[in-house]
Amino acid sequence: MYQEPVLQRLLKHLLRHWLVCVGATIALLPTHSHAESLKYSTIDLPAAIEIAINHNLTYQLQQVNQDIAMTDYQIARSAYEPQLYTNYSQSKSQYEETVNTDLKIKQTQAGIRGILPWGTRYQLFSQNNTVTGFQVNPTLGVNTDTFEINQPLLKGLGIGSSSTIRQAKIGTEIEKQKSIFERDAVIRNVTFAYIDAFIASENLKITQQSAKLAEKLLNEEKQRFELGKAASSAVFRPEAAVAQRISAIHQAQKSLDSAMNTLHSVVFSGEVSQGINFDLKDLALIAPSHQHDQKSTLSHREDYQAALLQVESQKVAYQSAKRNRLPQLDLVIKHNAYDNGDIIANGNLVRSDNYIGAQFSIPILNGTGRSQVNRSKLSLKAQKAQLHAIEQQVYREIKTSEFAMSSDKQQMKYAKKAVALVQKALEAEEEKMAVGRSSSFYILDLQTQLAFTKQQALVATGNYYKAITEYSRVLGIL
Repeated sequence: MYQEPVLQRLLKHLLRHWLVCVGATIALLPTHSHAESLKYSTIDLPAAIEIAINHNLTYQLQQVNQDIAMTDYQIARSAYEPQLYTNYSQSKSQYEETVNTDLKIKQTQAGIRGILPWGTRYQLFSQNNTVTGFQVNPTLGVNTDTFEINQPLLKGLGIGSSSTIRQAKIGTEIEKQKSIFERDAVIRNVTFAYIDAFIASENLKITQQSAKLAEKLLNEEKQRFELGKAASSAVFRPEAAVAQRISAIHQAQKSLDSAMNTLHSVVFSGEVSQGINFDLKDLALIAPSHQHDQKSTLSHREDYQAALLQVESQKVAYQSAKRNRLPQLDLVIKHNAYDNGDIIANGNLVRSDNYIGAQFSIPILNGTGRSQVNRSKLSLKAQKAQLHAIEQQVYREIKTSEFAMSSDKQQMKYAKKAVALVQKALEAEEEKMAVGRSSSFYILDLQTQLAFTKQQALVATGNYYKAITEYSRVLGIL
């Protein structure tokens, strides 16, 4: 029978134990949500917003897009960084004259080159040529230092050359505005869910209080029946009211559970958030926003600022397209310096030479250039139209949100006043009931009205603070 080597069995044994330890360690590691539950036990609205921003996947993706845009900007800038380069070549030539001659040529070149943002191309290099095999001079070496500048005068000058950098820079600002816009959307959603949970929680308290009032009236009617001051039928109505209001408690509890699940989902983006409760305080912590005029609002609206940057980017593209359509006209300046060489020109020893000239070329039809300009012009027109549409949308949202906030505030005011009036009416009817001048019918009816008016005031309060939140979002100061 085959037996595994001792060393191999030992390695398998260690590997098995190592895998078990790693698996146990991973199983014991806390998840992100569990870590949040260890950090918090009860959180208020500001903490909920902070957690939601850290958990929201859409906002996180936009943050990644912002980092990508910054990387694109760095890539665009790197295109204008200088480059070091070096070349080496070796060749051999044979000449058959009166005497066979073999020439060996070695060439070495090293230098730096690059392009500046305004379009200037430059190159500085040193070159060594060594030729061996001459009859008279067996070895001839020439060192050449060259400095060359190529400056576009029409095509690609200025903004045409740096358009990629400018557009990439604008792209980073656009993604930044989009990130702020996504963050504001998260804040709005969390605030709305928090208000709904608060309303559901307070509504449960209202239904519980209403049920207690019905139970109190039922006990009083039973006492009157036992004392012979009321008929048995007087007990039936309070008993039915108690049953109905207990049913309303269960329905309110169900609504609260649903609202809390929504709030947990919005804050933790669907992740499990065990052991975390929300501190549902009075909504007065959501302060009303200050009034802003329309012009200042545009400077705070992220979507408008992003559209404005889109127009600026398209302007850069349009200007670049117009310059690229122009003929090519370059100014060329070149300087060569020779050293340790014997170069003969016209019988004189040449040590350096300078060159300055111009290169000009023009396409015959240039259909591509014209088409690019027309396309850029149309794109710019479309971006401006979109910017104007967003501006008009902002103005409409300001008017709508201002009206909603004012209307909801008045509705909340009168709803609270109605609660106070019904409360006084109920107290007065209870006093009449104590002296035998009223019946349970009127008491139960006023209790129902009181619960209803409280719920209406609660809904009006929630709507008002939602309007405040929406108005802040519209102004771009959320």
